[in-house]
Amino acid sequence: MASNYLTALETKALLIEGKIAIDQILQDHQDRYNERDEQVNAWVCVDHAKGGQFQDGPLRGMVTGIKDSISELPLTSSPP
Repeated sequence: MASNYLTALETKALLIEGKIAIDQILQDHQDRYNERDEQVNAWVCVDHAKGGQFQDGPLRGMVTGIKDSISELPLTSSPP
């Protein structure tokens, strides 16, 4: 199974056990992005080049996406 189908806890455990490498995690996520982005169009900015630069710290090996939650309702209504 590709690592992009694992939970963060499962991924972290495999990293600690040495059963998966950060490079493989990044590649799995990049492959899935490349496969689906044309249909989903979910990302404004993707920087694959920086993926391998951040290998120390508690989130080492975790691929992260940030999603805004800004409402698209008209801004003409009065606050309650």
